[in-house]
Amino acid sequence: MAKGFKFKLERIMNLKIEEEEEEKKKLVAIRKKLKEAQDHLQYLKDFCIQMEAQLREKQKGTVKIHEIQLLHNHIRKVKEQDIPQQMILIQQIQIEEQEQFNKYMEARIEVKKFEKLKEKARKEYEEKELQEEAKLIDEIATIAAARKMQ
Repeated sequence: MAKGFKFKLERIMNLKIEEEEEEKKKLVAIRKKLKEAQDHLQYLKDFCIQMEAQLREKQKGTVKIHEIQLLHNHIRKVKEQDIPQQMILIQQIQIEEQEQFNKYMEARIEVKKFEKLKEKARKEYEEKELQEEAKLIDEIATIAAARKMQ
């Protein structure tokens, strides 16, 4: 009988698995970067809310106009520059994430193809083994029957 099942494309399949894992790591890193960018955007929005509240408080009291103008200018800068820039950055990262997700899915499909090939080869091997075993049993039975007849 044969030594046992050995998939001829095992090395290639293992390389495909490594490629898939690498693409997955890249995707995880991009998703982490996206989360950080989204968190920073939320920080900027919260910062604006806090600064506006602080501005309203200062306007109620007796504060120098210069301080109010500085605060107002800072809020405007965050709203008109920082937040839009952060939103553009998030959009760019989302595009990058989608591209990386597509690469990961392509790598995953390749691995699945090899897994199916391996399973098919294993089934063929097992069927061949069963046929050889049945043939051997038939031969033994034929020899035993021939001996009984003698």
